[in-house]
Amino acid sequence: KVPFASVPPKVSCGWGVRESEGKVVVASVRDGGSAQKAGIGIDDEIVAINGLRIRGTEHLDNVLAATGTAPVEVTAHCDGRLYSTTITPSSLVKAKLVQMDDLTERHSENFSKWLHRPE
Repeated sequence: KVPFASVPPKVSCGWGVRESEGKVVVASVRDGGSAQKAGIGIDDEIVAINGLRIRGTEHLDNVLAATGTAPVEVTAHCDGRLYSTTITPSSLVKAKLVQMDDLTERHSENFSKWLHRPE
């Protein structure tokens, strides 16, 4: 068997974010993306995901990676008001690693080539 480590998938909410004065602010919204469909706009502050206060862009990425592609409740701030909406992130990874029990000779040769390290 060839084991692989479990890595949380990269996900997208259809937005680009930036940090501004200690806040996570939406910098861009992809046309037709989850954020646009949920009514999130440019310059909205992302306050919380599933009730968890967001402390920065890296924290936001980690929270979203942990939830995967499950729908999340986004609490945001815009024009002096808080609002809540639901977004379903999409996976950015289109390939999937699998564990193979029986390797063919061709698979073994390819693995040897891919994993070869020059001395």
